[in-house]
Parts: sequence; structure tokens; C-alpha cells
Amino acid sequence: MTRGGIARGLACVVTIGLVTAAQWKFADPEWRPTGWWLMLAALVVAPLWQWRLPITDWRQASGRLWGLHPQAMRRVGGAAIVLLGAALWFDASRRLAIEWVPNFDRSCITWVIAAAVMSLGFRVAQTPLTTARDRLRRWEWIALVLICALATAYKLGNFENFPPRDEVSQVEELQAGMFGAQFVAGVRERWEFAAQAAISGLGIWLGGPTLQAVREAFAAINLLKVLPAYFWFRALAGPAGAMVGTALLAVSGWDSVVNRIPGHPDGFVAMCCFALLAGPAARGNWAAYPWIGLLAGYSTLTYIAFRPLAGLALAGAFIANLARSESRPASPTESRPGSQPGSQKGSRQWPRATIATALVASLMAGIFLTVVFKLGDHFAFEYFNGWNRAHGNTEYYTPGEPLSGMLRKRWVRTAEAVALFYTEGDANRTHSPDGRPQVDPLTGGLMLLGVAYGAVMWWRGFYGLVLAGFAITFFGTAIATSNLDVLRVQATITYVYTLAAVGAGAAVAGVRRSFGRIGYLVIGGLLAIGVAYGAYWNGDLLYKLWTSPITRQDYRSDLAYLSDWLRENAHGRRVVGLLPNGGFVVFMDNDASWLRGPDVSGIATWDVGEMFHQLGGEHGEVMLIISTPKTVMDVAGYLESILPGLRLEPRLGPEGHVRMAYGALTAPPAAMHSPVYRAVRCTGVRARFILRGENGAVIQTIEQVVPFIDTTTWLGAVREAVSHHEQDGRWIDATWAGKFSIDTAGEYWFLPESYEGQVNAVIDGKPVPGGVATPLALSGGSHSMSMSGRFNSRILEPTARLSWRRPGREEFELVPFYRLAIVDAQCLVQFDGN
Repeated sequence: MTRGGIARGLACVVTIGLVTAAQWKFADPEWRPTGWWLMLAALVVAPLWQWRLPITDWRQASGRLWGLHPQAMRRVGGAAIVLLGAALWFDASRRLAIEWVPNFDRSCITWVIAAAVMSLGFRVAQTPLTTARDRLRRWEWIALVLICALATAYKLGNFENFPPRDEVSQVEELQAGMFGAQFVAGVRERWEFAAQAAISGLGIWLGGPTLQAVREAFAAINLLKVLPAYFWFRALAGPAGAMVGTALLAVSGWDSVVNRIPGHPDGFVAMCCFALLAGPAARGNWAAYPWIGLLAGYSTLTYIAFRPLAGLALAGAFIANLARSESRPASPTESRPGSQPGSQKGSRQWPRATIATALVASLMAGIFLTVVFKLGDHFAFEYFNGWNRAHGNTEYYTPGEPLSGMLRKRWVRTAEAVALFYTEGDANRTHSPDGRPQVDPLTGGLMLLGVAYGAVMWWRGFYGLVLAGFAITFFGTAIATSNLDVLRVQATITYVYTLAAVGAGAAVAGVRRSFGRIGYLVIGGLLAIGVAYGAYWNGDLLYKLWTSPITRQDYRSDLAYLSDWLRENAHGRRVVGLLPNGGFVVFMDNDASWLRGPDVSGIATWDVGEMFHQLGGEHGEVMLIISTPKTVMDVAGYLESILPGLRLEPRLGPEGHVRMAYGALTAPPAAMHSPVYRAVRCTGVRARFILRGENGAVIQTIEQVVPFIDTTTWLGAVREAVSHHEQDGRWIDATWAGKFSIDTAGEYWFLPESYEGQVNAVIDGKPVPGGVATPLALSGGSHSMSMSGRFNSRILEPTARLSWRRPGREEFELVPFYRLAIVDAQCLVQFDGN
């Protein structure tokens, strides 16, 4: 071993030690600053041993090298077939540019056929120049099968339970299902999420209109990307690096979660595109370029975070024709008597690279221009809408801000974004219940080595391309946007695991070059242990997501829950719902309408008074549902007491809490004309709402008896008054007052609560401050109460609530004044008059 080899090997070992120590320090928040210094030191030391270190032999391409066929007829025939495919491509683009909706399916299918025809034409016109080299060994195939099995377990596991069938982690999941349902129904207006709509539509077509069917479709597409990922990684990192990178991608909890609820097919598209560039295209097989053009053209119409693939594909097409030019022997058509071997190759590599790049660019343009014609004058607004919305935060993008202030903000954001991979992770508990980083420690450490290798070897093959792709995507999704939405950073997954594979390949190559077979076995064993730990680390993440009660609660979506339940239980009946929350729009057109289906009709109300008004106009059997925050059973008890014959059945959610109650009411008008309804309707405390304008001027006063104090008894007439006087109203003064009687003496805890307002209560002259549970010793008999507060009138629905905990009880519940107070005589007069 030479002195230089020893120095290189020691530098490699030191780098690995620094990265390992840094990850160890990151586990303790107090030592994290030390961890960052260690990572910086590793980044400085890594180039000392990575400089001019070949991971793979670029002169030995995997597979056969290709060139023009020596027979003129084959070249002419192949060219004719290519021109036929180009004509089909142009026709598809022309039709879609003229009229989008009726020609969408035909054009998409024609593009695929055209790519296949052009690929066939290039195959006819070319011939292999060498036998296949560097083929996958038997152990690689076995390992790849095992990795695919592992990926299946991680990416397709536990669909029945995670997330629960009628719950979502973000509104985008409902939107993906909506796009898919519309796609199945024949709607073709989408352009930015066309592939997402098609995939979710396929899931709905196969599995029905359920969130699980949509999730399964996206997860299956995500699983498929493991195969092209291996061949892409192998071209850059060799077999050992590819095994490590692919295994880490297979078990990635980050990748599994964000591509299930829901994901984008763009990761799969990117892996396929890069695998074609580094494989067939780099070997001179032009049959790959039509498919590269198709995939890159699609990327011009997808979500903005994945659009950089278009430019990277063009750069990759150029690089593919230069990276291995030395290994390409002259084809029979290039051999000339008296010429020096390779003299023609050197003079033709630049024109060949230019032509290949122009071919991919022309195919991409054929797809991209269709949306330019579709959007017309709105192109700039719609095409860059996502980017413009991401810049809407003026606190981050402050007009006229000094350069120093802008740079300071970007530096802080960069630190926060980098920390996502090492220390902080996603604060959204539906993606990471314990806030762990996006990747496991081995992936994070190898990614750092991959970044260093790409920086010092950027000119060699595709390393600079990978580093540029990561930098552009990372900057665009995490730093250039006004808010750090971790979900956007999923666009970097392709590059993160590519860099991890390169880092593993560099470590193996560096150790093997310096320490021979023994070093190779040692580093291989350490990486195997690291991959096993990564599998455990990611498996633990998924297990916590699958079992955590906190995750269950955070996944709750009233809209998805109600929509799914109504589709299965309405059975053609008219539905009246008391839904003062996110499910209020369940019967309107919304992101979850596809879950509800077209056969369910009904109306949602916000308060009990509005519900009674709607029930009075119904005929025949009606299904009644209530879904109120925290107070389902309190409201259910009131409705059962006031509507004779109504029995509401509670339904538990996956987390064990009552989420809704439902029941059937045979003849609503008859129930509402009963003496029981009349008496209970006028029993409670009197509520007064005063809408005030500037300087406290009274705009409108509304009074009514309410059975308890809660969101569901905040009168609809108050909301109507606020809406009518939207320009003049400033705040609402609300008071509740009355008497109530109790039979059991003891210690009662009272809790006044509010939202967008301040409230305070008084019980028998004793103050009960808002937001504070206050114990009061009450004797049996009559007591007085009052509660008052001021609320922001410009909020859709301010809230006031008065709860109590009775002696011997553990839970707070609404104070049921409709059972404790006497009938309000003034209310009876008004009721009989109406």
C-alpha cells in the first residue's frame, strides 16, 4: 500500500467516524451544536479522499453498446419508422392543443404509441457493437428480490388501519380522490394533476369510492420505483452502493407515508427517466430517447416541485452522450481505411449529444405547448400559480427589505430545512408522531458523503446532475417558499436516496482501494448493520403511526368521516344534520363529495334552532345526525327529550370517543307540535345578543331561551345579522341569565369557555372566571346564574360554552338548563303566537 493510499484510507475512516459521532450527538438536544460542527468537519475532510476516486468504471458500461446498423436498408427503414412515430406525436399534440377535453384520452394514448413506434424505429436502425458487460450477478438478483419484498411490506402494509378508512392527514388527499372520481366520470379539465387524477381514478375504478382504494393505487406506484431506482443507483454507485441506497429507499418511512396519503407518481417517473439516461442512453441506444421525452414532457405539466426534471432530462441527454464516449468502439459505418481508431468518435460526440438533446427537447415541447394553448392568456397566472402562492407571505418576502435582512431570513430557513434530515423532522404528527427527522441516521450520513462526492466529481458523468437536481429542488421547496411546508420537500426524495447510494458507493470504493478485501468486508458489514438499523428505525416510525392514539385524533376529518358514513347508511332517506364544525359543507359540492356519492341528499344546520326550523318542513322519515365538538351526547340527550320517538345511537371513532350520533324521526312535524316539544323548547336560560358597531352603537338585539350554552345554541339569527351588517358590525355583546334548581347538594365545578371572545360567569353572586374550572359548594334548591362576554363579530362562528362537573363525576358536561330551569312564560306566549 502506498503512502497516498494509506492517507486516503485514513481520511475515509476519519470521515465515517465524524459522521457517526455527529449522528450520535444529534440524539441529545444539548449536544446538537457539537453534532453540527462534526458534520461540517466531515464535509471538509471528505473531499481529501474522494477527489478523483472512481466508484464505477465509466468505460465499462452495463449492458451492450450500440451504434448504427451497417446495412443501409435497416438504417433507412428505421428512419422511416421514427418519422412515422414523430408524425403520430405531432398529431397528438396538435389535436390536444386545438381542443383539450374531447381529445385528452386519445392524445395521451397516441403519445405512448408514438414513443413505442419511435423506439422501435431506432432499434431497427441500430445494432449492438459489443456483448453485454457488467451484467447483474446472481447475488444481486437475489438481493434485489429480497429488497422488493421488504419494500412491499413497508409500502403496502396495514392499509386497513393506517390511516383509518374515513380519515385524512391533509386536504390534498380528499382532493386527489375528487380528481380521480371526476376522471372516472369523464372530466378531463385537469392539467397540473392529470397523472394524479388518472391514478386515483384507477384506484376508485378498481376498489370503489373509498380513501383506501386511492391510497393503495398511489402506494403501488410508489413501490414500483424501487426497480428503476436500483439500476439508476448502480450506474452511479456500483452494486454495493446501489444495494445500500435501494434498501434504504425500500424501508423509508418518509417515502412510505407521504406517497400513501396521497403521493405523486413523479418519484417513479423521475427514477425511470434517470435509469433510462444512465443505462440505455449512455450506452448509445437511442430507443430510450422517445421514452425519456415522454417522461420529461409529462414533468412539464405536473406539480411545480417536480418540474425541474424537465431541465435535468435535457442535461442528462447531453451528458449521456459524453460520459462514456471513450468506451464506445467505432461502429462499422464509422471505420474508414487509414483512419486512426477513435478519431471519428471524438469529432462526432458533440454533434451526437446535441442531436439527442434536441430530440428530447422537441418531444417535450410537443407536450408542453398543449397546455400553453389550453391556458392562453392565463398561462402565466395558472402555470406559476403554485410558485406565486408560495411567495404570498409578506413577512418572509418583505417589499423593500434590505439585502442583509433578506439573507438573514434565508440563512435561518436553510438551517431549519437542513435540520429536517438530521434533528428536527416534521412537526405534523400525522407524518411523524415523535417529530423525528425525515430520514434515518444512516441515510442522513451517507447523503452528506454523496453531497461531498458530487461536489468534487461534478464533471464526471451524472454526479453533477444529481447534485444540481437536489440543490434546485431543495431550494425551491424549502427555502424559496414563504412557509416551510415539509410536505413539499418530498420532491427531494429521489435525490436524497441517490446521494445516499453515491455516499455508500464512495465509502466502499475508498476503503477497498486503501485496505483491499479486508477493508471491503469490514465496510460491507458495517453498512449491512446500518441498513438493518435503518429498517428498524423506519419500522418503528411506521408502527407508531399505525398505533398512536394521538395520530388517530390528528387524522380526524369530520368531512371525510361523515361523507363515508352517509354513503353507507343514508339508504335513500333525507338527512338533516347538526354540524357546527368542518362537516357543515358535507351536503354541498366539496373535496369529499366523491366519498358521499350522488344519492345522498340533505341539509346541514349550525344550531338547534335552525335544525328545528328545517325539520318542520320535512315530510316522511328523516335521518337525523349530530356531530358537535365535545358535546355529542349532551346535545343528543336534549334532542331525545324534546322530540318524542327519537332515539339517537352514538358511534365511536377509532380513538374511542363518540364522534357522532344518529337516528330516524318518522314524522318531524307531528313531533314538533307535541306538548313536550312546546314545554322543553321554552325551558332554559334567556340569551341576549347585541350586535354593536363603531363607538358601541347598537345595531341589532336578539333574545331567545336556550337549553344550554354552547356553539349549537349560538343563534342563527345572530349570524344572519352579522352577515347583513358586515360592514358596520364590530363586536357582539352576549349575556345569558336565569335560575336553575338542583336536587343534590355538593361541590360543583363550573367551566366557562369561549372562542374569539372573553367570557365570565357568576353563580349565586360568586365569580367564575372564563377558562378556569372553579369549584362551588351548592345546596339543593334554586340558584341564579349569569354569564356575559364580548366576541369578534367578524369571525364566522364565535363560541361560548358553560360546562359543569357534578359531584361523583369525572367528566365535564354542558349544564342542562332545559332540565333544571322553569318554563319561560314569555317564551310560551311567543311560541303560541307563532
